[in-house]
Amino acid sequence: MMTLGRFRALLDSYGADPQRWPQASRADAEKLLSGSAAARAMREEAERLDAAIAAATAREDAALARLSPPDEALRRLRSGVAARIATEAERPTERRTAWTFAAVIDRLLSPAPFSSRLHWAGMATAGGFAIVAGLLLGAMYATPPTADSVLSMLQPAPILILAD
Repeated sequence: MMTLGRFRALLDSYGADPQRWPQASRADAEKLLSGSAAARAMREEAERLDAAIAAATAREDAALARLSPPDEALRRLRSGVAARIATEAERPTERRTAWTFAAVIDRLLSPAPFSSRLHWAGMATAGGFAIVAGLLLGAMYATPPTADSVLSMLQPAPILILAD
């Protein structure tokens, strides 16, 4: 048995035309519609809403039909785009050969937008810091002096703590 609340939800979801209603709910909805004046009033309201939507859609379609380009212009536009795509498809080898060593150097040294220059400056700064850090670490952890030095001769014999 369908309630008025469920019937309202059915009308809000599918509209007033019973052909658009789900097959499982259609029989119960038509039974409620035949026995309830409130259900018939809800359906009449949904029919008015459906008619308003259909009229607005027809007006919108007519306005779009007036604004659409003629078929000939659309055909020329499509053929122009197809020709452009075909031309671009023939050129990938030309673009690949453009990346020679001289082209790469020229691109790196050419004036670039501010963000790109800032990127390269940041990369150079980070590289400089890495080099300085490597030199400092190398100086701090240098290899011990060889046995020829005077300081290594001050201890005459090794200390054996765990002997015997």
